[in-house]
Amino acid sequence: MSLKRIRTRVGAAICSLVLLALGLVVGLNTNQASATTSAAAVNSGGVVMLAPCRAADSRDGTPLSTFHAFQTQDLYLANSCGVPYFPAAAGVILSITAVPAPGSTAGGGYLTLYPSFGARPTVSQVSYNSSIVSTEVTVRMAFSSIAIYNGSAGGADVIVDVAGYIVA
Repeated sequence: MSLKRIRTRVGAAICSLVLLALGLVVGLNTNQASATTSAAAVNSGGVVMLAPCRAADSRDGTPLSTFHAFQTQDLYLANSCGVPYFPAAAGVILSITAVPAPGSTAGGGYLTLYPSFGARPTVSQVSYNSSIVSTEVTVRMAFSSIAIYNGSAGGADVIVDVAGYIVA
């Protein structure tokens, strides 16, 4: 296992522990039936963890399609997987998986996630080569929507799983 992969896994583990600690400090109860009910007990900026849920999978076109080279697609997340409507949620905690599209000749690429209707930042959250890569990211939303940019000269499929949201 490469040093970069070890650092990524250690970083993900630390983030998970911090989120778990935050949940314990603010008294989150992820067993509640409604995300809005549990969010009511969380102050602005608090984290509400949700049961893992698939929000999008471009391999089967729900609701994203396969990303072409250097393409951006918007993903509306309100009322999806327990994420409340705007303005109740300021951001989302996601597990993003990048899958090089079948037949893609590009050696790899990256994904950048950012609030819809905003300027795309010059950083990436997911870098991938010719293999499948997954990581957890936190993204601020604009009107319950995020933008996903494929910074690759080839196609890519993207899988988006919701893990939680940040209370506005």
